[in-house]
Formats: sequence, structure tokens, C-alpha cells
Amino acid sequence: MLPYLRSIFNINLLGVNSWSELFSNRQLYSLLVIAKLVSEIRPSGGDVEMAKAIRACLACALDRQADYNSSLCRWVARGEFIGNTFGRQALGIIWDFAEVNPLSHATGNWDGAVEWVARVIEANAGEQGGQAEVQQASATQHPLPDDSAAVLCTDPPYYDLVPYADLSDFFYVWMKRTIGADHPDMFADSKTPKEQEIVQLAERNPEYAYKTRERFEELMKDAMTVWGLT
Repeated sequence: MLPYLRSIFNINLLGVNSWSELFSNRQLYSLLVIAKLVSEIRPSGGDVEMAKAIRACLACALDRQADYNSSLCRWVARGEFIGNTFGRQALGIIWDFAEVNPLSHATGNWDGAVEWVARVIEANAGEQGGQAEVQQASATQHPLPDDSAAVLCTDPPYYDLVPYADLSDFFYVWMKRTIGADHPDMFADSKTPKEQEIVQLAERNPEYAYKTRERFEELMKDAMTVWGLT
């Protein structure tokens, strides 16, 4: 279900109460087809890791495609192009509706989504190589030692401004369809975890009554303490 979050997720006021209802039938079908094709990519010449990497890159492209292919996309008259779903970190009521053909050459098409991901890869291809290990952990109980990082950079504490986890569900469900089998531990749940999220939402929805200002500040303190910063 798509939660109602007062002044942030207001699309519910128009009767949109599930994530799938954010898309027209045509948009939903096109995204599902792309997701299925991406998940079915198999290795060429037996290179399993390369195929997994390709699926991961295309999963990011599909998320970008979804951002430009929902019923909340609007027409930007000044530039004459289609605006994406998240013009801001919210799902508000949009009174106009602009739809792109994913196979066209217009703004928000599939080729453009892939191109943007490719640009990021090319821009970072010259960086010093190495291996990375990705872990899913809480900021208040992470597995790294205190001296593992020279700098800790955090997003500003927005209190009740940005419902990070709920926003992530928009993208999470598509990644689960495309690369969930490649990373079963990271995509085991149907949606992103919410209970330990450091955000204040008590005033937005009764379901999150426990996410108070006091709890937010306490968890922020715990997160900083883990790194030895308090």
C-alpha cells in the first residue's frame, strides 16, 4: 500500500492508495516487460559476474525509466520536455499528465535512461580500482570499526521533511524484480525496512506514531556515538 503522509504523499487524496496506481496500465506494462527482460539476461561465454553487472546497471536504468514514466510526470512548458516524478522528494497531486513512449527519442525514453547510467560508469572508470563489499546495516549498529573512515559525511537531519524509506519503495520494487535473485539478502523483504528509520513522521501518519522528534534525535545521537563522534 502507498501510505498517506500529510503534505508529502498527498496523491492518496485522489484515491491512489497503492504503488501500482501511480502508473497507467500502459506504463505499468512497459516497465514490467523491461524488468522481465533485464532479469533474464544470461552470461555470454560463461561470464556470470559480467552478466550480473549488466543486470545491475540496467536495473538502475529501469529505476530512472520509472521516474519518467508514471502518472505524476508533468509537462515542463518552459523547456518543452517531460518532467520526472520526483521534482521534489514527495508524491504530491499533479494536475497535468505527460506520457512518454519509452521507445521514442523523447525525454525520458529507455535509451536515455541507459545512457545516463553509462555516463556515470564512464566518468568513474578512471578511478583507482579495487574491490568493494556492500552490506545492509543500520547506522546505529554498523559492522565497521571506529577508525575505519577518516571522514563521516551525513545528509542534514531533516526531521520530518523527507520520508526516505517510503520514497525508496518506489525504486526498490523494480530492483527486486530485476536483480533480487542476484542479491537475495538485500531484497528479501517486499519493501524497504521502516521500523529503525531515523526520521520524524509521527505527525504525518498515525501508523508512524512512534517516529517522534525525540526518537529521531535519540537515534541520530546513537548513530554518531557508534562512530565515536559524541
